[in-house]
Amino acid sequence: EITFDEMLELASLGAQVLNNRSVELAKKYNVELEVLSSLNPVPGTVVKEVTKDMEGMLIKGVAKDTDVAVITILNVPDEPGMSFRIFGLLAQKNINVDIILQSTGRDGKKDISFTCAEGEAELAMRVLKESAHFNDVSVDTTCAKVSIVGAGMQSHSGVASKMFEALSNNNINIKMISTSEIKISVLVDKKDADRAVQAVHDMIDELKFGKSSSRIVIEEFLTGPEVSVLSFTDGKTMIPMISSMDHKRALDGDKGLNTGGMGTLSPNPYYTDEIAKECM
Repeated sequence: EITFDEMLELASLGAQVLNNRSVELAKKYNVELEVLSSLNPVPGTVVKEVTKDMEGMLIKGVAKDTDVAVITILNVPDEPGMSFRIFGLLAQKNINVDIILQSTGRDGKKDISFTCAEGEAELAMRVLKESAHFNDVSVDTTCAKVSIVGAGMQSHSGVASKMFEALSNNNINIKMISTSEIKISVLVDKKDADRAVQAVHDMIDELKFGKSSSRIVIEEFLTGPEVSVLSFTDGKTMIPMISSMDHKRALDGDKGLNTGGMGTLSPNPYYTDEIAKECM
């Protein structure tokens, strides 16, 4: 399940699942949507107003958008009305602007960067130079936007830090950052976009399983007699059941690996009182 707001964010960020207009109408009239596979007759993803684990699952989706252009205007006068002048002219030409980044003013000047669709970059550059009369304007079309969406981020700290750490560990540089209550977007080099998405997916798996996924016990490499002891506990007191062991190894002559499919032997003759005290 996913909420309308989460699906709207994903749709607008480049996830090629649902058109954002369809989600807007469903949200307006509170109509639940279900995204189904055309190949496999299995239950799909339900889009609704409130989900059962609305804040339990931190991240509901990852989106990648390579149709991105970054336009930077240098030496903009640091005075009231300049942002309105710039983005008002762009709005008149129906140019949709996404991420906006403005630097701190210095010496009466500031820099403004914003993103738009790559197909609108040429028109935006022309508007800024001819109508707004800015000379120091540049465009970068080598970027891609990678985003994560999840309502659970509203009440959980550290998600942005984890995302940035995942990208850093994969030597992926972040050019711009944009956030909302349920979304974090970063701009990276287009050539790094797929690696960035994979790094974020790996981060999501880590968040799902936490520390429980950091240690693995591979049983076939354990040596010595095998003992199984199940216990009941309320978190403070532990009451063990009687010990047991696999009845025999697989294959004739006990030459194979341990297996639980051959039945069990209880009590376990190897589980002495001394071992029990050490274990408990």
